[in-house]
Amino acid sequence: MNARTRSSPAKGNQALASVPSSLNVLAGIWLMVAAVLFGHRGNVAGLDTRWVDLAIGFVIVVVALTRAIAPRAVARAGWGVNVVLGTWLVVAPLVLDYGGTPVVVNDVVVGVVVVVLTCASLVLTKRARPERDVDRQVGDSARFQ
Repeated sequence: MNARTRSSPAKGNQALASVPSSLNVLAGIWLMVAAVLFGHRGNVAGLDTRWVDLAIGFVIVVVALTRAIAPRAVARAGWGVNVVLGTWLVVAPLVLDYGGTPVVVNDVVVGVVVVVLTCASLVLTKRARPERDVDRQVGDSARFQ
């Protein structure tokens, strides 16, 4: 059995790295749904906070979906964007006037979930990388023998 025909644990690790990002997609969708369901009464610079949550939820979904499909392709950029957005979700309702308690609680909880899942995805992506590099080296050396 050569290096190309055996099942690689790196593929399993890459699939595992996609799970937190897939859950982040759901968190972003929930944030957008909750923005419509909950009564946002706050304004930020003349903009209804509902639109802020809709925009942030949309960006979280796009970045997380991209990372779920190809976790290694956007490891650093996706990590940074979703950590910043998740942190903003935690801080913004406490600093700005976001209106009702359900909105504040929802944004803080979703923000924490996004940050934790994004960090988990990054860790799992980095764990998959060395094994893939080892497989590549084994495959490369097998060609030259």
